[in-house]
Amino acid sequence: MLIVKNCKFISELLEGSTVQKGTLYLEDGKIVKIASAEEIIQEESEAKPAEAAKLFSEAPEPVTILDVDGATVMPGMIDMHTH
Repeated sequence: MLIVKNCKFISELLEGSTVQKGTLYLEDGKIVKIASAEEIIQEESEAKPAEAAKLFSEAPEPVTILDVDGATVMPGMIDMHTH
């Protein structure tokens, strides 16, 4: 699992989502969840450290967390100028 946090999104590229800032959750190279910054803050404030550690320890694959520090994430872009 790959978690990409502190992302900016172009909501028009997210098929109807209105999230502008948040976190992407990817499994097997596919986006499985897009969480808004507000959702993340609420989840972190409600989570107990032991419960969070248990969730990650039970993940079927290693969890990688990538902090993109406010960079814009644009899924589905392809370089059409490669020769």
